Amino acid sequence: MRIRGRVPGEMNSAPPAGEFRQLVVIGASLGGLNALKTVLSALPPDFPCPIVVVQHREKTTEDLLTGLLETVCALPVAETEDKEPVAWGRVYLAPVNYHLLVEDPSTAEAPRMPEAALAAVTADAVLPLEAIGPFLAKLSMKKRRSRHARR
Repeated sequence: MRIRGRVPGEMNSAPPAGEFRQLVVIGASLGGLNALKTVLSALPPDFPCPIVVVQHREKTTEDLLTGLLETVCALPVAETEDKEPVAWGRVYLAPVNYHLLVEDPSTAEAPRMPEAALAAVTADAVLPLEAIGPFLAKLSMKKRRSRHARR
């Protein structure tokens, strides 16, 4: 994996076997850069879950997207390699030519994608774009508090 400009911290190392219980997956169409920047910029640097971003993109944009997202995200951002172990507190970009929260269609630049997702599955939450990042951060804090309370 290529991670530019970041030194992996202790929190970003792979957790002990069996520790992962949550994974955030964000899908975006080719025009989804602003949506990704909005969501990722709202996440705190200690966000405890791994995040996988799957976005339609052309092979020529491979390095550009990583750099653009690194400028707004407090977490390390990198394009993932096949069979790479997933670590918490990192953003992984699915490789080019791979197809891997549903935004409220009324706030989407292109509402067909979230409408199609909502037609295919029952969503736990349908939120305006600006509310997705804060919602994920708040949800992760609740999970951390309940995990610490059980110890």
